[in-house]
Amino acid sequence: MPARAIPVEPVFRTASEQEVWARLVRTLDDDAVVLANVRFTDLHKDHELDLVVMLPGAGIVVVEVKGGSVWVDEQGGWWQRSGAGSRRIHPVDQARDGKYAMRTYVEADPRWQGRTRVRWGHAVVTPYTSLADDFATPDCPRWMVHGREDQDDLAGRI
Repeated sequence: MPARAIPVEPVFRTASEQEVWARLVRTLDDDAVVLANVRFTDLHKDHELDLVVMLPGAGIVVVEVKGGSVWVDEQGGWWQRSGAGSRRIHPVDQARDGKYAMRTYVEADPRWQGRTRVRWGHAVVTPYTSLADDFATPDCPRWMVHGREDQDDLAGRI
């Protein structure tokens, strides 16, 4: 059986988000839950989380998906090229900020009181971009970013 999807048939803005969601739902264990298009508003800003993967016994991972061609320049800036051209992106910041916004929201909920803290993580998935085995940035080690060649084992890596 596939993982549980909430919503069951989400609408995505990009094909890359749809593909990554479908792959995770199909390949994660059936006790996992994959949330799509989660939005939070806090005192700092509005957050849109592409995917949230809930893994019983392991934790919760916020996943930022970036399609097109993605690369990191010599100064450490992330870039994305698609049909609309190249633009600067901030996928690690998006995933990390979304993770903390969701964690703050969940842990402030009265229904959470008395429960132990769970592990929270974040990841970046670039399904159309190849990444070298030694790829890393100070804020995103290789085990947190998943490129084209990592897709067959994405559920295991997450």
